[in-house]
Amino acid sequence: MTVFGAARMAGKCSNNQFLGCTTSKGCGSGGTCIFPSSNTGAPRCYTCGNDRPTRCTNSRPVACTSLCSVGVAVGSDPFSGVASHTAKKCNGTNCVTNDAAVNCCLTSTDIGTTGELIDVCSYPSQQPNSDPSDCVLTPPNCSSDTDCDDRNPCTVDKCVSGTGGVKVLRQRPRERGNGMPPLGGPL
Repeated sequence: MTVFGAARMAGKCSNNQFLGCTTSKGCGSGGTCIFPSSNTGAPRCYTCGNDRPTRCTNSRPVACTSLCSVGVAVGSDPFSGVASHTAKKCNGTNCVTNDAAVNCCLTSTDIGTTGELIDVCSYPSQQPNSDPSDCVLTPPNCSSDTDCDDRNPCTVDKCVSGTGGVKVLRQRPRERGNGMPPLGGPL
């Protein structure tokens, strides 16, 4: 999903649902950039070669039913305590105290029965196989399921044995009707 400006969700082109845009110029001839209402909508989804943990090699756009939203989380900038984080490195009047927050509920239809979330990364070029500038959810080591609780009602969090027997966090979408908010409810 693409975020721009003051925590706005990018749109999708009317002439190509897989092409994200921030203006109609990004859609080419005859295309219009259609923005989601209320900064809520479907992300752009890809199928990948599954050979790199932080890059989507051999990416191909696919339709998806997951839902994301974007907003400003007031007083929640995760870098506010870092001395090198100054107003010279970010834009906006409150950029050192507030942060843009993206919330997504991934559907099992989109990630498949064996799919798993292994990281959340930022790709400034908007290309899923480009070098990520930041990855923020590297799975931590754990010893019990309680170590993995992210307090997200959309996930079931488990401590499982990963490669080499190291215990790591595994998050999977919670099935509807099993504590997950209804569609249209808060994310």
